[in-house]
Amino acid sequence: MIKLKSGLTIEQEKNLDTFFQKIFDAIIADSKSIVNDSLKGSEPNENLNELYLQEIMNTCITITHQLFEMQKESPEISKFIISGFIFNGILMSIQNEKIKLKLEEPILTEKSTIH
Repeated sequence: MIKLKSGLTIEQEKNLDTFFQKIFDAIIADSKSIVNDSLKGSEPNENLNELYLQEIMNTCITITHQLFEMQKESPEISKFIISGFIFNGILMSIQNEKIKLKLEEPILTEKSTIH
């Protein structure tokens, strides 16, 4: 089980793709909520993106510690995380290449299967 700063919990699932997608969705929603709550009554802030990214990073650090603890009982989690890290880096590189090369057709579409 992963617990976010807001108290929201995400139960571990056997399907790691689903488990991590739920974690990602929760991090995004939680971070937006925390930033929005901290800005209530304030004027719009030009550093909003920076605050949002900082909150995402803080939440990721908190979750990473919890994942290390979970990994002690489920070693496949660390294999999944490392594979995902490499895969995500490649996807980001592909997007950068797409921009540099000005490809006519997108490499990945909404209907593409990524796994």
